Amino acid sequence: MGIFGVGIQLDGLVGKKQYAETVYTNPVDVAQHYSNFLKKNKNVIL
Repeated sequence: MGIFGVGIQLDGLVGKKQYAETVYTNPVDVAQHYSNFLKKNKNVIL
């Protein structure tokens, strides 16, 4: 069993100095990408 999480956009919530080079990416797209990778490449049953 495993878990992966997605975050939120930090701009406006936290000072730029606190999140430095962290880049926001669409969490739905990222979750879908890793779900597909786990299903197709690692034969994980989700």
